[in-house]
Amino acid sequence: MCDILPVMTLDVIVERLLVAAGTRLPHCLLYDGHREEKEQVSQALVMGGGRVWPSRGHHFEKPGDLTAVVTNLGAGDVLLIDDVDRMGVDSQELLVGVVERSAIEVIIGQGPTARSLVIELPPLTVVAATLKPAGIERSLREAIHFHIDCVMPLLETTDQVLARERAEKRAKRLRQTK
Repeated sequence: MCDILPVMTLDVIVERLLVAAGTRLPHCLLYDGHREEKEQVSQALVMGGGRVWPSRGHHFEKPGDLTAVVTNLGAGDVLLIDDVDRMGVDSQELLVGVVERSAIEVIIGQGPTARSLVIELPPLTVVAATLKPAGIERSLREAIHFHIDCVMPLLETTDQVLARERAEKRAKRLRQTK
C-alpha cells in the first residue's frame, strides 16, 4: 500500500510526508518531476545535519555499486536516485532491503561456500525519481510507501505561493484602474 500525495506546495508535501511516516523513514518515489523539485524535496527531508547525495540510476547497474554508496552514507543523509528505472534489476532488489530493513545483504563467494553478510545502515532516506514508473521493479514500488506526483512546473513554498498571488492581485488592480 502506498500513499499518493496530491500536487501541493513543497512545505505541505514535506510536512504531510513526515507526519504520515510516523516512525518510518520518509522514503518517497517522485514521478514526473524536474531536477529542482527532486532536489527541493530531498533537501527538505535531510535530518540532523545530514546531506543530500544525488546520483543517477545508471550508476547502479551492478549491486556492488549501490553497496559502495549506501555503506558510506551517514545518519540523516538522503540518497536521491534520479532515473531509478535505469538501475539494474539486482540493484533495485538490493535497494528494497535498504528501504525496508535499513540493512544491505552482501553475498561473499560463490556456490556452496558462499556466505551472506548483513550490514546494518544508519537511518537514511531514499528519494527515488522516475519518468517511467513501469520500469521500476514491483517490489521496490511497494517498499516505498510515499509516491508524489510532481506535475507542477516547480514546487513552491507557501510563502512563494502567497507572494505570487499578491503580485497577481496587485497587477490585476493596476490593469483595472487604467
